Order: sequence, then structure tokens, then C-alpha cells
Amino acid sequence: MLPSIRALLFINLIIFSIIQAQPEPTQFFSPSTTSSSTSYSYPPATLSLKSSGLHDPIGSVQGLITRLLGSEYLSSFQLNIIPSDPLTNNDVFEISSGNNGTVIINGNAGYSIAAGLNWYLKYTLNISISWGRRNPLDNRLTGNNLLSLPLPNQFPAPKTNTSNTTIRIVSPVKIRYAYNVCTYGYTFTFWNFTQFEEEIDRIALWGVNTPLAFHGQESLWYQFYQQNGFNMTLINEYFTGPAFLPWGRMGNIQNWGGPLNDNWYTQQQTLQLAILTVSNFLIFILHFFNQERIQLISLYIYYLILYISFYVFFL
Repeated sequence: MLPSIRALLFINLIIFSIIQAQPEPTQFFSPSTTSSSTSYSYPPATLSLKSSGLHDPIGSVQGLITRLLGSEYLSSFQLNIIPSDPLTNNDVFEISSGNNGTVIINGNAGYSIAAGLNWYLKYTLNISISWGRRNPLDNRLTGNNLLSLPLPNQFPAPKTNTSNTTIRIVSPVKIRYAYNVCTYGYTFTFWNFTQFEEEIDRIALWGVNTPLAFHGQESLWYQFYQQNGFNMTLINEYFTGPAFLPWGRMGNIQNWGGPLNDNWYTQQQTLQLAILTVSNFLIFILHFFNQERIQLISLYIYYLILYISFYVFFL
């Protein structure tokens, strides 16, 4: 009988180890094209990151141009979708000169065209796009030297180092990732949608195509905990304050700086949906952290085995 008890205790130890340490799988998602304001779905995106999985890439880049340069410059850029690089199947953009001082930018996806736009602004017009704050005089971002460099009426041809008049840049990698889980505690905690829209424009110009989108996770957990019988007192004692949520999500701490108020759950969920549906020319990564569900299931199994062990050997 003693070996059987030891075997059950060993099984209990394994289950307890599962409870304490779970992997954090990451899944790739892209926003759906739903027009409903109350119903959203996020089907998995393919790792090939092809432009066919994103809706209206041209319109998205035109929105970026409007926000960055102004709507009066939309007619200065001819934007077109082309296939991925045939040799590598990687992202590609091409820049050439059009008629009447226009610039032609081709790319296999919206983010590729955005990267081509940044290349042209940087290497032909000497315009840099960077982080900054809002200028109180004209409400423009100080990180961009658009403030001090007026744009020409007619855009010059792109500068090249060869006789070829078309610039073609192929990305050496398929996935160009931005952020980590702690960025949403150090930097993004209290950002609004306008700030995120500016940030998404920046990273698209810089060539990023798969940023991490990490808002609203507590709203889902809140609903899950309620469905499993947890009351508000227990939930409030568990979640950390906003600035410490990344560490709470990783299981390092709980309740520190908390609790979260009801408005936080709603505001963060709304912000996440707005980021995923409006900024639609990138492929966002949603952090699929399923430790809580596995912990609850493991706890049920753990205590069930303890009960059976007690019943079999001591009753």
C-alpha cells in the first residue's frame, strides 16, 4: 500500500508543478472586416503575412499620409499593391518617380508601402520620423522634423546610388516584431487611442509588421473568474494596479497598486478593439496567456486526487 501512496503523492507533485509554471504561448491574429460596433471576431492570420489577410491596405496608408503630412499631399503619392518578392516570398517595396512631381510607391502590403514612404522621406527629403511630444503651438509631434522642413510643391525623384531609377528593397526577414509585455507597464499604461494611432503610424513607417497588442486582458479574465464563481472581492484582491499589470499577468505579484475599477475593464477592452479594427494595415499579436484556466483545471484534479487518496487509504 505504501508504494501506491508514494505514486499518488508523486502524481500530486507533478500536477502542483503544472499549476506553478505554465508556458505563455503567443498566437498571431489579424482583425476581421466586420462593420458592427458591438460584435468582433479575430480569425488567426497565417505566418506568411501576405497582404490578402488585411483589408484596404491602400486606404490605411492614405490615412497615415493624411495624419502625417496632410490630406493635401494625398495626390502626390501613387500607391499600388504588388506581389511579394518571388525569390524569398518576403515583403518588398519599390519607389520611383511619377508624372508631375508625384512619387510611386509599390508594396506587397500596407506596412510595406508605409516603409517605402518612410524610406523616401528619410533619404530623399531628409525628413526623420521619431518619438516626441505634441507642440502646443500647432499640435504637431516634435519628434518629426517636418516642423522645420517645409515640403516641396513637387516631390523630387528618389535618390539612388545606381543608374536604376526604381528603388527596390526586399526585407531580409518575414516577421518584424515590436514591444514586449513590460512595455505595457513602463510606457503604454495610460495612453489613449490618439497616442496609439500615432505610435502605430511610426512603427509602420519604420517597417514593423507584427506589433504586440496587449490591452483588455483583465476584462476577459474578469468575465472568466465570474463564470467560475469568484466574487468581486476575490477578483479585486487578485488584480494589480494598471502600472503593474504585466507582472501580474506573468504571475509574479497580485493586488499591488490595485484594485482596478470597473471603468478600467471597459476602457481597456474598448481601446484594444479600436486598435485592432482601425489600425488595420498591421498584423497584431495577441498574447494568449492561458495559465489561469489551466491552473483551475489542475487545481480541480489535484484536490480530486487528494480526496480519492484520503478515501481509499484512510477510510
